Amino acid sequence: MSSANGYGSVVTSGSVFMFDTGDTYNSYIGEPTTNICTGVDYSIYNSGATNYRNQTSPLPPAPGYEVVKVVANTPGTYGQSILWRAPYSTNVMTATNSVYAWLESGTYVQVGQHWYPWNYGSPKYIPTGKWVRISETYTINEGNSYGSAAMVYSTDGVAYFSMPQYEIKPHMTPFIGFDQTRSVSQGLLPIVDNLTMDLTNVSFDSNAQITFDGTDDRILTSENLTVNGSQTLAAITIISGGPQSPAGIISNHDYANTSNFGLNHINGNRIGISIGYTDNTREYDSKYSAYTATVGVPFYVVMTFDQPSNTVKLYINGALDSTFALSKTVKFTSRPIVLGRWDYQYNYYYFNGTVPVGHYFNRALTAAEVQQNYNKYKTRFNLS
Repeated sequence: MSSANGYGSVVTSGSVFMFDTGDTYNSYIGEPTTNICTGVDYSIYNSGATNYRNQTSPLPPAPGYEVVKVVANTPGTYGQSILWRAPYSTNVMTATNSVYAWLESGTYVQVGQHWYPWNYGSPKYIPTGKWVRISETYTINEGNSYGSAAMVYSTDGVAYFSMPQYEIKPHMTPFIGFDQTRSVSQGLLPIVDNLTMDLTNVSFDSNAQITFDGTDDRILTSENLTVNGSQTLAAITIISGGPQSPAGIISNHDYANTSNFGLNHINGNRIGISIGYTDNTREYDSKYSAYTATVGVPFYVVMTFDQPSNTVKLYINGALDSTFALSKTVKFTSRPIVLGRWDYQYNYYYFNGTVPVGHYFNRALTAAEVQQNYNKYKTRFNLS
């Protein structure tokens, strides 16, 4: 997962909506999930190992969690210990185990499924003296899939474990603790206001990061936002394919009432602007960037609207790309912010890609402010 590099130094004055999937404390809390560990039971099964609970050194990866030391009893062999249990199941399902591991000596550790069929996963080589999150995904296809083994294969066989997590899905999400659930409205939280965002209708990649599949994925804010007049839409965007032109990246557009603005991925891999006018007309691909996006390459797109001059500007990677003097009056209505679709209620024009950062301001950012934000994201996203 990307770090929140630069957060706190970006321009935030005038923000009415802002999220950042790298800010895992305030904003992107993670994919909705349940850690289905039924608890830690260090005595359920041991083979060639001895467990020592509540170790004071090393300190756990996060305050308040237990650290368990596992020692292989026979030098040159392995120590196998069950460190946590998952519920009994006879269903065929995909499961992922994850745990923090620390090697005091030895070469590698493994995690996997305990009980028949034995499935220990691949070795995880980690440096000594450092907490490393390791995980393994496998298919449960028999009864008595009763737990998850943490094993030490080493010449000395000394390792530490903490914060295990077990999920029925093909990848691991950020740790949330034992028997806890992260709801669909808690996974992505805007940094400003009290809005929530429902992640029911969005996909996730192997790192539990939000993706839009270009077919039906979208995210909406829980409430309408009202911004009448000057404003700014901005997003870090990575295009994966398509588009269903105009595929919405970040939008407050309302097609039924021909109002508000939106940023779209349009044919030719350009960025188009949706605009609704008071005469009940609209446009969505006639005002577009000179910039041509490349599939898989991140870029920072910003649209500003200055109401006194009735002018719209597009910036790409901090530089002014296009300026459009509008000949009509923009119409405004209070509507949700939507990511991944052209309009909050129109069931078509879906975006294929990722939007790790999104902003909505109730004023037009200056060129210097756009450049400031770009500078904060440039290194993190390797922007050109």
